[in-house]
Formats: sequence, structure tokens, C-alpha cells
Amino acid sequence: MAPDLLRDHGEQEIIKMLADEFGIEDLDDAAAVDEHPELLSSGDMMFQSTDLPSNTSPLFWGHRFIAANVSDMSGMGCRPICMMVSLGLPGEMETGRFRRLLEGMTWACSEAEIRIIGGDTNSSPEVVLSGFIVGTPYREPLLRSGARPGDGVYVTGRPGMSALGLALIQSREDLYFDTPDLLEEDVNGSAEALGAFLAPEIKTEEAQYLSETGEVSSCIDVSDGISTDAGHISQMSGVGIVIDQGKLPISPLARGLCETLNLDPVDLALNGGDDFELLFTAPMNLEDQLLEDKIAVRIGEVERGHGTRIRRPDGNVETLKSGGYQHFSGEAD
Repeated sequence: MAPDLLRDHGEQEIIKMLADEFGIEDLDDAAAVDEHPELLSSGDMMFQSTDLPSNTSPLFWGHRFIAANVSDMSGMGCRPICMMVSLGLPGEMETGRFRRLLEGMTWACSEAEIRIIGGDTNSSPEVVLSGFIVGTPYREPLLRSGARPGDGVYVTGRPGMSALGLALIQSREDLYFDTPDLLEEDVNGSAEALGAFLAPEIKTEEAQYLSETGEVSSCIDVSDGISTDAGHISQMSGVGIVIDQGKLPISPLARGLCETLNLDPVDLALNGGDDFELLFTAPMNLEDQLLEDKIAVRIGEVERGHGTRIRRPDGNVETLKSGGYQHFSGEAD
């Protein structure tokens, strides 16, 4: 009889095992410290083999690592305060590349107004970056639970752009990406997509804005793709969510790049992941203000029921399957 392996379960089922074992009920982007509810903490890891393309500068590895951790705080409507970092480093790594990694971390910390206060280092066969971050709510924590039928579903930025940048990098393994505009002369618009992956925007200002409205009913950071992260809100809130394909904020630039690379821009927007944008629900009457202030666009609505669905341009509504990347299985859900 074949052994039962973790890769047979997938990331979400493994998370459920952990939650059941330790009695964790609220699977949000961060958790409150029991005796200090004004403090929230979270952790995030990156591995060179799966998260940090070898033909990109360690400067961007450091930036993405910090941005990913800060994104968990933003998804909770929290101001990041400080981080502990643990670094697994190969002994064969050139010192200059290590210093570039540290420069990237410093760059992102400056953008997020956060300090690294300590951590650990160890020898490792590959670069491993692990962070533990602490923050405090701007107002009240924004949870995945709380979405209400009749709310709109909104997203910041342009989901899918990071995955598009990664596709550009993977398509040119002969190049070393030490700047986002490396391909701009040959592939118009590539700098924006590459920048979205290499140095994602840190959404602390948007998180503060959303928190201070007092009207956001649920929120999550888009790390696994809209299809997966909308499903988390649906499950935790006990509601149905409908995403309107025609409202996804896909730019003409992104569509052109996708045509060049033979990619589906809708698939990237729904399933790309690693955008570190904010997906949230709030009353419909907030839509005009969010648009005017250039914070977010509405891409759907919350309804009674359960599960996530997508409304196609022809009006048909069908089940939206979770298509984001799953660790352990190494593939989409």
C-alpha cells in the first residue's frame, strides 16, 4: 500500500490539519496575540527554488520577501511595526549577492516604514527567507469573515500583472534581470509587468484608507489569486461571491503582452497570485468614492449562498474554481 504523502493533500488541507490540531478557528492573514489584542502577528516564507527566479537580482528577492510579509498586515487593516527575519543561506553564495539581498530588504522596509529587529541565520542548500511580522490595527482588524449579501467585491491595483512579469522572466532565461526596464525597448510595457513581480507596490496606504472608512466588511491580501482568495472570504463569511469577468481591471497593455506570450489575461487575473493587492467587500455605495480616490474597483458582488462563481461576458454564470498555486502539490488547486 502506497504511503500517505503530504503532496497528496495540498496546502489548504494541510493548513486545516494544523488548525484542527491547535484549535485555530480564524484563518485570517494574521492573528491577534492572546493577551495583547492590539498586536497582530503573521509569518511568511520564500524559497529560491519556487519563489525567487535565479535570473533575477537578489535586490528584488529582498524586496519581495518584505513586501509579502507586510501584505499580510495590510490584508488585516494593520500598520506594520517590526519584523524578525530568519535566513537560510548557502555557504557558496557570493557576499556581494548577499549584500544586494539586504539592500532589497532595506528598500522595502523603508517603503513600509518598518524595522527589522532581529532573527536568525543558518546554512542552507538554497536561499530560504522566513519572516515574522507584528503590526497594530489602524482601527479594527479587517477579517475574512463579515462579508454581507448585497456588498460589492473590490480589488486594488491590477491582479495578474505580477504573474505576467514572472512569465516574461521565465521566457528569457538567457537574461539577468537586475532592472525592470530590461526588455522595454523590445517589448513595450514589459517594465510595468516586471516591476509588479520584482518590486510589488506595498499597500499600507490603501490598508489605512480602507480601515478608516469603517465600512469594509471583509478583506484578504491577494497572494494566491482572486479565485482562491475570494473563496476564502466566501467560506469564512458563509456567503456566495460572484466575480464579473468584464469588470476585472486588465489593462490594454497587459492584454497586448499576454497576446505576445500566448497567455490568457483573464486566467492570470484570476489565478496568477503574488500580486499582494487587497481583495475586500464593502457596501455598494462606496464604489464611486473608491474609484474617485483611485483606491480600488468593483469586480463583483456578495450574494446569499456559498461558493464563488464568475459571470462571463455573455451573461452566463458558472462555478469559479480555485486555480491558484498550491504548495506541496506544486500546481494550481
